[in-house]
Amino acid sequence: YNVGLCDWDGGDCCESTCQDSEFFCSANAEWECLNEEVADYAPGVCAVEFQDWLGDNYCDVYGGYNIAACNWDGGDCCAVTCGQSAAPGSFGYDCGAAGYACQDPDTCHAPTTENLGDGYCD
Repeated sequence: YNVGLCDWDGGDCCESTCQDSEFFCSANAEWECLNEEVADYAPGVCAVEFQDWLGDNYCDVYGGYNIAACNWDGGDCCAVTCGQSAAPGSFGYDCGAAGYACQDPDTCHAPTTENLGDGYCD
């Protein structure tokens, strides 16, 4: 919904335009402000607290990790890209242990790679 035609998700994706409603903006740590008309416009900025959490085989859905600028948590949040940044188990995490929340529009969103190429059309 973070596109101009949806009014940048009703303003929810920029700290300066978000208004509390069913959810509280102060709880949103995943600002991905793409609206060029506001002061906190920041495309392409990966401003996470812990850079070493990117590509560690654990899908961090909070904290701004699973956004395009952070390469979707270093690939951790999609089944087909998890583990490409690190050796399996090198961080103590196995891909998928925390689940997946694939947002990458250029990646297969299958919840697991086990069903790909298994002879059955899912």
